[in-house]
Order: sequence, then structure tokens, then C-alpha cells
Amino acid sequence: MAFNVVEYLKEGKIDFIFGLTLYDVRSVIKWVREREDRMEVIHGFLSLLKGEYPWFCFEIIYDIEEYKDTTIDLISHYKNCSLNAEKTKNILEHTTWGRDYILNHLDEIIVSEDNNEVILEFIFSNFEKNLDFVKKFSLHKNLHIRFLFMKKLVEERYDKVGEVYDDILQYLTSYTDQEFEQMTLCPTLMDSEDISSLAMSILLKAQDKKMWTRLKEYILKNYKENDLGEMLLERDKQNSEFSKDATPFFETSRNYQFYIFRNYSHLISKAVISEYKNKIKYFIKDGDYDSTLASIYGYALGRKLEKYTEEYLEKSKDKTVKYLLSGSTSSCYQIGNYVIKLFHSKWSYEEVLCPRLYLLLRNLEEEYVRNELGHIVAGIEVQNYLDKPAAVPYSIFELWRKDLKRLGYYFTDTLVNGNCGDNCRLLNSYRDADCYNPEILPDWFKEYPLVLVDRDRVYQLENEYPKQIRERY
Repeated sequence: MAFNVVEYLKEGKIDFIFGLTLYDVRSVIKWVREREDRMEVIHGFLSLLKGEYPWFCFEIIYDIEEYKDTTIDLISHYKNCSLNAEKTKNILEHTTWGRDYILNHLDEIIVSEDNNEVILEFIFSNFEKNLDFVKKFSLHKNLHIRFLFMKKLVEERYDKVGEVYDDILQYLTSYTDQEFEQMTLCPTLMDSEDISSLAMSILLKAQDKKMWTRLKEYILKNYKENDLGEMLLERDKQNSEFSKDATPFFETSRNYQFYIFRNYSHLISKAVISEYKNKIKYFIKDGDYDSTLASIYGYALGRKLEKYTEEYLEKSKDKTVKYLLSGSTSSCYQIGNYVIKLFHSKWSYEEVLCPRLYLLLRNLEEEYVRNELGHIVAGIEVQNYLDKPAAVPYSIFELWRKDLKRLGYYFTDTLVNGNCGDNCRLLNSYRDADCYNPEILPDWFKEYPLVLVDRDRVYQLENEYPKQIRERY
């Protein structure tokens, strides 16, 4: 088969190609590229197919020197003819024109971080011959791209840092003091994760620690949250560098604060530790800090939690603070007239986790962190505290489900007597319902304002296969 289809293309017979599966088309591309007479084969079909099937042509010719003009034309006119990491590498290595083309179209090509990595490898394979690339990367307006260059420069050619930057600390913001560059009073700072990583590379690579010290002080001064403490503890088992500035590293830690508190409190100022304990003292369960705090702080929600706790306790008339109960994915605490829920996961991972309906208790605040699969891995919800249990006739639960269906939704959990207790409570008044005009609500709800407090596992009726993690036994 391989011989026949390639021979057909060589003879200019192209109709068959449109009836092949994508898998077979990819096979044909591979066969043509591997042929010794591939130039003759390409000559047979290129003029006939480049307008009808540009992607097919591009995949075959993109790194063949003789087809420079056609390749550039295809890239310019067809979105599916673009350079991925493999193609970028190939045209850099196998063509005379690829280097200049990429240099002149750099901003379009390095949108993909994989392409960026390939180009940086090319630059540093012969640094002196690629100074034109170096100049573009070293001052790139995208601070993340500039960081990637800086990090590679530090790690692979530390001897060149002083040649590329007169003072690397002057190039960590959007303003670089170049000719004709407009000055700004509030330049954009490099991302905290990026600058922390750069600082660690300098610490590990530099013989002289002066630059590390200067950059460390710059970060601690300009970044309320950073990753220096976390990175130091992960790399320096002796904790020597961490110990020198343990207190400011703790105070500015973006997502490692709780871990540092649990394991390195003895290195931190007693006054600072005391202040931190005061912020999290409400979240104690079974005699110890709630384990969910590790997720909350680990996913950089800790400061949100501190803010909400202070804010909602301050506005409460009732100052009661206590642990209420735990569900399968959360822990619940009464904070004055409110409830704060701490999540380490949620059953649903729909894009919109829950609708707003009068049958559901409204969230006053909600913060969620998702992983690459869309699963919730940490979260905070704040709701009004309801002290009335769902002590209602059974028929009310049926009416609740019936109205939920009427509104276009269904619920996959239990309302009462579940493994983790009841999932619903009664509002103090139907007028507190999540509804623009409570007076139009059903009579049964006005008498028994039953609401779901666990805002999860509520799906639209047409959603037969909701995004919901499997139950664990």
C-alpha cells in the first residue's frame, strides 16, 4: 500500500487522499518524507494540493530547503500550518532560512512555551553566534519569557550575565530604561513564582553570594507573597539560608506558611508565630488544627481565609466560634453569624459548580482552586449560619425535589440522614431566600423555607453524565 499511494502522488493522482482517515494520512506523510526520491514525489502533487490540502503539504515540506517560499506562504495563510516544538527544531537545524525566519517572527512563535524552550536551547548551543536572539529575549516585554531566558542564562552561561545585563536587578520589571521607552510610575513586577525561581538559580550557581543577597532583599521588600521560603526548605536540607531570614520568609510565603508553622516555628519570631496562631485559632478540630488548612494554605488561599474570618466575625452580633461538623469533602465552622467551610475537594467539577436558586443557600463568598483535570483541590465558602434543623414533614422534601426539577435541575445526594449528616436546613424566613422577589415563592416554601446548604451535586436535567468524581469506599 505504501508504495502504491506514494507512486500515485508522484504521478499527480491526488483524489484518493481525501478519502483517507487521519491516521492513514499521517502514514502517507511519513512514507513520503522517508523516500529517497521524495523531491520527485513532492513535485508530482504539491501544485495540485497546496490549495486544497495545505496542512498535508506543509507536514511534508516544512523543513526542506528547496520549499522555503511555499512553506512560508502556507504558514502565513493557514492557521493549521504552524510551527510546534519539533518543527521549530527541525527548521533551525535543517534549513538555512529557518534561523532568520524565527528571529523575525519570534513573538508569534514563542506563544508556545515548548517552542520557547527549543529556541533557547538553540541560542545557548552557540551563544556568541546568536547575540541577536539574546538581545530580543533579554529585554522581552513578556516578563515570563524574559524570566525563562534569565534563568537559562544564569544556569548555563553565568559568565555572560554581566555582559548581557549591566545589573540584572534593573530588568525584573516591565520598565527596562531603554532608548525611546516610555517611563512609568508603576512598572509591572515579574511573577512571584518566576522571580523566586530565578533567585534560587542565582543562589545555587553563583560563587559570590552578593547577587543572591541583593535579589533576596529585593523580593522580600517588593513582594508580599513569594516562594523563597518554600524553595529554600526544599533544596537546602541544612536550612542554613532559610534560617538567616526565617521570619520574613514565613511572613511572605505564598503557599507554604502553614507547613513552615507546623515544622519550623522554632526558627520564627515568637511574636509573629503568636500573631499567626491568633488568625487560625478558630479552625481546630479534635484538639489539633484542621488538616484541611494544609490544602487551604498550600494552594495560596490562606490569606483569603484570614480575611474572611476577620471580616465576618467583626460584622457578627453573635461572637460564637466553634467547629460544627465535617462532610466527605469539607469541614464547617461557625464564625459568629456565619459558617466558613474549608474544602480539600468537591464531588462536582462542572465549570459552574452550582446554580443560584431559592432552594439553595447562597454563598456569600467562594474561592476554589482546580487541578489540571478541573477537580477542586481546595476551596473556601462563606454562608449565613442557620440554626434551624430540617425538622419538616416528609412531603416537604418531595416538594423540594419537585420544585428543583421544575426549575430544570436534579440532586444526586441525600437531603437528610446521609453518611455525613443533613445537607439542608431551614432559613429563618423565606424572605432570606436567594430570590429577587421572595413573595412569589410557593406557599409550602414560605411555611417551610428548606434550603440545601451543601452546594454540590446539583445538575441540569439534560446533563445526564455530570462531571463528578467517583465515590471512594
